[in-house]
Amino acid sequence: MKRNWWLLKKTSRDVFKRITKRIQSFFFRPTVEKLKNIEYQKLPSPVNWSAIAQGRSLQVEIGSGHGEVLLANDSARSVTVGYEIKARFYLLTKRKIRKRSDVFVYKGSGYESLDLHYAPDSISRIVILFPDPWHKKKHAKRRPITKEFFEKVYPYLKSNGEILIATDWDDYSKFIASQANEVTTKYSVEDGVYEAPKFGLPITHFHQKWIRKGRSFQYFLLKKRT
Repeated sequence: MKRNWWLLKKTSRDVFKRITKRIQSFFFRPTVEKLKNIEYQKLPSPVNWSAIAQGRSLQVEIGSGHGEVLLANDSARSVTVGYEIKARFYLLTKRKIRKRSDVFVYKGSGYESLDLHYAPDSISRIVILFPDPWHKKKHAKRRPITKEFFEKVYPYLKSNGEILIATDWDDYSKFIASQANEVTTKYSVEDGVYEAPKFGLPITHFHQKWIRKGRSFQYFLLKKRT
């Protein structure tokens, strides 16, 4: 009984929070300055990213690390929004991109943000490079890249929008493959050896680290079917 009451309260809070953010979104007029300075928790739902992109494509990076992907963004072609949960990496990246008007970073969960802060049919590409593999068996249930994740983000991708994932962990690669194979009616799925230049991306700090350790790299590219 107590558990049911707790779940009801939590559900009610979540619904109220979403309604509040929807109202906030109606009155929020996004500017580069506002979006540079607002905290993750205060972002409206959704953010009108098209007002910032001005016809350019919109990309999302989950786990921005040292910020290499954000810094390599082609400002004439795209706007990229990054998410990083580790405070020191977030602060490091925030300093690096402070003068850029085409890239943004937030200290928060990109997985959570996708269905909170984006409008349907708005994202051209989601990039997830070397996510935590949660390699211990007891932790495997924490892996966020699942069938449910692919289904959740599907509405927010543009026609032919894509999800790019790269991993250096063989067991995680097999797990991602099994999950991707569950959504082939929604996505075409491509996989192979990951090489950053193939996707117009830089070799990141962690990519270099794993190269020195002699690891191999696998990518998965899921493209939204139309």
